[in-house]
Amino acid sequence: MPAAYVDEGCSNAHHDVTIDDFDGTKPLTSPRSIEACYAVGITPDELMPRTVASFASPKEDLSFTMKRAERFEQRRVTLLDQVRVARQRQHLDQSAASSVVDYHLPTRPRSSPTKGRRSPPRSPSGKPTTATGNDIDSTVVETERRRLEKIQARQLAEMHQMINWEIKQAELSAKQADEMAERKRQEDAAERDKARRLREAEAARRQRELDKRQKQWDEVAAARTAALADYAEAKQRKELDDQAKLAWKAELVQRERDRVQKADEHKQQTQSILHELEAQALKRMDDMARRDKARKDKLDRRRHEKMIEMMERTQRNKQRIVHVLHDKDRLSQMRRDAYMQRQADSEARRLRLEAELAVRRQDQARVDAERKEAEIAIREHHKQLETDRRERLLEAERDAELRLQIRTQQKDAQRQRRLEDEHAKNMERARVAQRMRDSEVNRQSQILSKSQSKGQRAEMVQHKRKMEMRAKWEEAKLREEAIQDALQRKARRDDYHKSLLLSKLDGDQARTDAIKWQKELILQQRRRVKQQADIQRQDILNSFYKMKITKKFNLQAVESILSTTSQKSISGGSPLANPLTSHRPKTAPKGARRPTTPHKCSRVISRRISRYPSDKDMAQSTSNESPAQEPDVMHKQPTTTTLDEQVAIYRRRQNQQLLHVLEEEQAAEEQRDVILRRATDTNERSRLEKIFGFERAQASDRIIRLTEEHEIMFHQHMTELGQAASM
Repeated sequence: MPAAYVDEGCSNAHHDVTIDDFDGTKPLTSPRSIEACYAVGITPDELMPRTVASFASPKEDLSFTMKRAERFEQRRVTLLDQVRVARQRQHLDQSAASSVVDYHLPTRPRSSPTKGRRSPPRSPSGKPTTATGNDIDSTVVETERRRLEKIQARQLAEMHQMINWEIKQAELSAKQADEMAERKRQEDAAERDKARRLREAEAARRQRELDKRQKQWDEVAAARTAALADYAEAKQRKELDDQAKLAWKAELVQRERDRVQKADEHKQQTQSILHELEAQALKRMDDMARRDKARKDKLDRRRHEKMIEMMERTQRNKQRIVHVLHDKDRLSQMRRDAYMQRQADSEARRLRLEAELAVRRQDQARVDAERKEAEIAIREHHKQLETDRRERLLEAERDAELRLQIRTQQKDAQRQRRLEDEHAKNMERARVAQRMRDSEVNRQSQILSKSQSKGQRAEMVQHKRKMEMRAKWEEAKLREEAIQDALQRKARRDDYHKSLLLSKLDGDQARTDAIKWQKELILQQRRRVKQQADIQRQDILNSFYKMKITKKFNLQAVESILSTTSQKSISGGSPLANPLTSHRPKTAPKGARRPTTPHKCSRVISRRISRYPSDKDMAQSTSNESPAQEPDVMHKQPTTTTLDEQVAIYRRRQNQQLLHVLEEEQAAEEQRDVILRRATDTNERSRLEKIFGFERAQASDRIIRLTEEHEIMFHQHMTELGQAASM
């Protein structure tokens, strides 16, 4: 912060409480400090500190009340700093505005937004008056004209800026509202989702605890059922063992009886089988002897036949080799011999077959004899085997009886050991059941303690979650309240800026109205001057027309017309016809230098403003157009002129300039008409009309500007003449 400053514009500034003197005990009463509060968007009451009790509510906790009070205090300190910054900025703006002196127009100073518009001051006759008096010089008019243009441009820019700012603020407000709604929806959805997840987690935890507890109860019940089942099974097994023991003894007796019976049956079956085997052995031995004999006979016959066949084949080969070169007769004889030989071979084959059949019968007889011998041997062998088997059976029976006795003794010993083991198992089961009951009691107590501790932890977690949710809810509520306060401050700040802008617009409008009123006066004066100039121009044109008809130029008539119109413009049309001595500046020094001559001043102004021919050019053109009349004019001009004559001469020169411009425009218009009459194409004609329309507009603008320049130069010339006359 810079050095302390005081609020200005207050009659009781030493009694008001400013933002620099504000300590929280008294409210702000300084108007400029209150305006700074409005600029920030708050009221002076919001800067006053509040007690914690003022935030208390029966539906809210003390912690939430304390938190709200802390937030309010933080926000109050922040707003206090913002108000100080706004007041400092306001002071800087006032310092910058005070350096600019606006003394030309009667505009009212910028006031508070609550004050209304003011109209320009009016004279007793009912017409608006300016702060500078009855007359305004041309410099002030030109300055005010430029200032009016700047004000209008600034007003238009401010209006556009205000409209754009309002549109942006509306878009920003809508966007913030949408974002707040979306954020609120997201937060609500997140809270609902979180609550749903908490409920699901709590339900899952409870279900897991119930499942675990049910599993433990099922395990206990299963252990109890298993113990009862083991006891019943042991009892049933003991009963079954007793029954099995009795059944085993009865089975031994029955088995012994069955064994004896089966031994007798087996003996009978063995004897019958032996008889059958002996018969079969004898039969097979006979068959074998018969087959051996037939096989041997067959082999002998085949050997004998092969020897005969080999001898015959050898003989035939020898005969074939010997008689191979004989003639056809011998060949036929050989064929006959071959046929006979084939017959002999057939007979030999028949004999061989009969011999083979005899050999086969001998082999069969031999095989039968061998089979009989084998059967006899087998029968003898079977007898020996049966004797050995009987001995082995008797020995096996003795071994079985011995093993039965040993097994009986072993079973008795096993039964005794089983009884002892069963008794030990029963004792062990009793101890296990007792341990299980003790462990069940301990487990139940542990489960109960765990469930209690889990319940306490769950309650603590739920309480913690509730506190967190409540803290989040409080934070969201405080944030929402802060957002609402910020929106309200923004709305108040916007209202303040709107009212400030409206007040500025009202001041600018009042300034504009005053300038418009002055402009209207000037325009009325210009219209009167223009009417007089038109009358004068028409008279001059009539004179020129008469000159064209009569071929004579009446300079005296033209000068009389110009002097008459100049006198009228001086006496009735111009507000400067009043005496100018009473309006000379009071601060003007007595020894001031004489102003420049009218001719030089007009040249300076024309060089600065006008884009048209200067006085020298017009004089040259006038001399070129009428060289014969110039000596007469110069001869008739007096050496010493009065004020009215100087004004008439100045007005005549301006009229000559305007006449020259009008003649140029008339010649240009005639040339345009000629060009348009020559143009036959429609497109070309329309293009030329556009160009000529633009040229006509430029010419009209040129004539209007020239007229305005003439009026400004005339008023300046009249002011200088008045100052020269007063001196």
